[in-house]
Amino acid sequence: MRFVTRLTLAASLVVGTIAAPARAAEPDPLLPPETEGVVYVNFKQILESDIIKKYALDAIKQGLETENAQQMMKALGLDPLKDVERLSIGFWSGKPSGEESNFAGTVRGKFDPEKLFKAVEAETKKNPERVKLIKNGKYTLIKATNEEAQPGMPKDLFAAVADDKTIVMASSEKVCVTQIQRTEEGASKSALSKAMTALILKMDDKASMYFCGLNTIKEAPMMPPQIGQIIDDPEKFAKQLVNIDTMAMEFRLSDEFGMSMTM
Repeated sequence: MRFVTRLTLAASLVVGTIAAPARAAEPDPLLPPETEGVVYVNFKQILESDIIKKYALDAIKQGLETENAQQMMKALGLDPLKDVERLSIGFWSGKPSGEESNFAGTVRGKFDPEKLFKAVEAETKKNPERVKLIKNGKYTLIKATNEEAQPGMPKDLFAAVADDKTIVMASSEKVCVTQIQRTEEGASKSALSKAMTALILKMDDKASMYFCGLNTIKEAPMMPPQIGQIIDDPEKFAKQLVNIDTMAMEFRLSDEFGMSMTM
């Protein structure tokens, strides 16, 4: 079944449908086989869209011109407006009950591994309980710990600069190391399941952002009150979620904003 929702913004809106994309999205080869859902953000497309240039880019640039921002950018060797291109995050349940969530992700762009490492090393001295550098064989990983993580969410994040174009992260040290190894091997083929790969191939490579996933919901979930702003009958919608196999949402920014949802 297909639901198309219209959002109300100050700018005029368009609503798209997820038909055959102009150019099919490609699964990130570093996402692990157990992935059940993917969130993708195309930062480069968002920043180059007319609506962001018109309404938000000047404010973003002003924020990056502050002394603190400039110092951080210099330390990291990173210009977020130019060097960060896209983000892919895969997630899956770690238990049959779905009580534990796991994730793995990649940030693609242009990075300075040496400067990023030195910046993290400095942070480990300021906040040793939150940020550590750990060894796994020949690899050095960043371990960030959030003791205030919500129930069901992993409290540890493992990350590394796999090369000058790729930052990897995961809730598992083992998965993070595998991501680095696949980067070294020059992996280009999807490691995802056939169903997950096929779903991503239906997404538009030029979308500003998309989410797609395989349905693992067995019981109708409680819906937040805000969902009523975009869906007429939230209770009916919650019951329908149990009967669907896949779900997907796309967001597009150009000179307008568009959103579409397919189930």
